[in-house]
Amino acid sequence: MIAIAGGLLASLAWGVSVLASSRSTKLVGGPQAAASVHLIGIVLIGALCLAVPPGDDVDRATVLWALLGGAGTVVGSTLLIWSVRHGKIGVAAPIVSASGAVAAVIAVLLGERLDATTALLLAVTAVAVMVVAASGEAAVASAPARAGRGVLALAGGSCAGYAISAVGTGKASELLALPWVILPSRILGVAIVAGPLLVRRRLVLERRALPLVATTALLDVLGYLAYAWGMQDGIAVTSVLAGLFAAVGAVGAWLLFHERLARRQVAGIAVLLAAVGALALVTA
Repeated sequence: MIAIAGGLLASLAWGVSVLASSRSTKLVGGPQAAASVHLIGIVLIGALCLAVPPGDDVDRATVLWALLGGAGTVVGSTLLIWSVRHGKIGVAAPIVSASGAVAAVIAVLLGERLDATTALLLAVTAVAVMVVAASGEAAVASAPARAGRGVLALAGGSCAGYAISAVGTGKASELLALPWVILPSRILGVAIVAGPLLVRRRLVLERRALPLVATTALLDVLGYLAYAWGMQDGIAVTSVLAGLFAAVGAVGAWLLFHERLARRQVAGIAVLLAAVGALALVTA
């Protein structure tokens, strides 16, 4: 149940975070928003790391897994911010959410075991995510071809980054305390995304965007803490369920920003909810 709870809490936090980031990037631009999110995030995680020891018997392999997870997170989050800036949330987020299915397959290949029923329900969840993603891809068809392909490429790259992040985070969380699992992604994010802007003195954040950026950073950190917590119980289940942030983002965009939901997207979201409910009953 810890894997289910962690995945669902992460999906809720990240779904709302995507909504906030889509607004902030339109106000200040992708690089400015991403850099600000990483700066606020490292302050939050740094404070937690000062309060919590890293853990016992942490070896070199664990540190390398944490670094790999951090690098994947930076790639995934940066490309996600760019994709929602140039396209609709309902297009980008479902594609990125397929990272959970990719991570689950990698986890099984690395030796994680799933019973037949759980594996089937995770497969149903993954297929439902793909249905939502396919609907989103169709929605891009009305946009210029070059722009549409660009959004899909950004979202696909983000998907790959997050899949790598999931596996690295899951392996590192076996020995590292949760804040320390997340710390590498914050450090790399500041160095790679915020660093160049700070050096060139181009990191400027408008006051009207600050609440949105702060909300994105806080929810991002809370989501990753829940994510790492769930990973301690199972990488496959947590990573697939965390992908439900796409449904949260798509529904939120429909409610708040009046973005259209295609019928297949609605059906896919319904199947996702049913599969999660069945998974909770099976593992209870």
